[in-house]
Amino acid sequence: MRPIKIPSDILHHWQLDNASAEAIATINARLLSLKKRAPEVSVVIPAYNEKDSIVKTLSSLSANKTNRSVEIIVVNNNSADNTRELAIACGATCIDETKQGITNARNAGLKYATGKYVLNADADSIYPSTWIEEKVSPLASGNTAALTYGQFRRSYAMDQQDVSRRGCKCIWL
Repeated sequence: MRPIKIPSDILHHWQLDNASAEAIATINARLLSLKKRAPEVSVVIPAYNEKDSIVKTLSSLSANKTNRSVEIIVVNNNSADNTRELAIACGATCIDETKQGITNARNAGLKYATGKYVLNADADSIYPSTWIEEKVSPLASGNTAALTYGQFRRSYAMDQQDVSRRGCKCIWL
């Protein structure tokens, strides 16, 4: 088995101490700076008992580089731990969905979202600093992309052939 190298920008978030007041304050400030005006992008994160990962996820999303205004919505789906409190402390908008299940949580987040573009994220994932821009760019480019999904591999190509070749998946109209 070959060794795995985790990129340093990802590793930084992975090694974050969830209980660190300094880390939470930094995430809060970065999330505040992402929301520059009325949101153009809404990131919806369903969360159920994610106290061990939500701060890391929010840290990675708050470190995204984009000129777009972004709102981060955590949908607390009946967590019995302090997922909700951590999300709020980090500066994310947190709403509650009492009907259990990821579909119900995603739909509640979609209903609450105000951005033109809605991205679905997971509460136990760490995102690269270009994730938001790479997801939204094909949609905002004026091409006929109606939806993006899958992994983006640092591609800024905007035509169907280039995006598909680089591992991006788009639904083209």
